[in-house]
Amino acid sequence: MGKSEDLRNIETTWTQIFSHLHPQDLLRISWTTKAFRRVLTSTSSKTVWMDSFAAVAGLPDCPEDMNEVEYASLLFNPLCQVLINNPSKFYVFRILNFPISS
Repeated sequence: MGKSEDLRNIETTWTQIFSHLHPQDLLRISWTTKAFRRVLTSTSSKTVWMDSFAAVAGLPDCPEDMNEVEYASLLFNPLCQVLINNPSKFYVFRILNFPISS
């Protein structure tokens, strides 16, 4: 087994684990290391995020003009989202009726 194949196997294992986590946990993990950030922000992790969002009852679908990481950040990041990435985007969300773990 070569080094690149070992890395792919490790990444696949992490992806399988990540698919069972709450979106807030995925977001926090993506902040911990560059390697986790790379894995969780890659397009191949879209299904991981979608599975994670689907497990949260009552969560609205991700807006079409946001990716899953941006949506998780909007919902679960305590920092103001208005000016972080794009000051022309402004989202007004009603209070969502689902518990947010802290």
